[in-house]
Amino acid sequence: MNLDNLLSEECFSISSVSLFLFSSKILNLHNPNKILSLFIKIKSAHDKIIYYYEGNELDKLIERLTGMNYNFTYDDKLIDLIHKVGYDEIYGARPIKRAIQDRVEDFISEEILKGELSEGESRFIDVVNDELVLVKPSEPKKKTRKK
Repeated sequence: MNLDNLLSEECFSISSVSLFLFSSKILNLHNPNKILSLFIKIKSAHDKIIYYYEGNELDKLIERLTGMNYNFTYDDKLIDLIHKVGYDEIYGARPIKRAIQDRVEDFISEEILKGELSEGESRFIDVVNDELVLVKPSEPKKKTRKK
């Protein structure tokens, strides 16, 4: 097994990298730059996996809402916000579902209860100053102030 081949794959198993790390090949490696490069690649791959997971969880929510006749779209700013408030170095991706529930689901529920959103309407979920804003597709983005 070659380390460069292992890390060049688009999606590789973290456990396969861990096994490789503790193999005699890496322990006998005397080049600190090679080891540092390895950890940078692992961190980058980890970030991509977390980002994909956050987007996937948001897509599940959007799909559920579409089934209830509410249509939403979002962009990378929402994923970045969820990552900012939901990802934890110690607990990893586990708190992300809670962050989506607290930030996105609760926000949409409040907008529906206030009468700001009706069935069949489409909205874009925008992030302005770390706050969520619903924007009609035909109107310009609203600006909000942080409370």
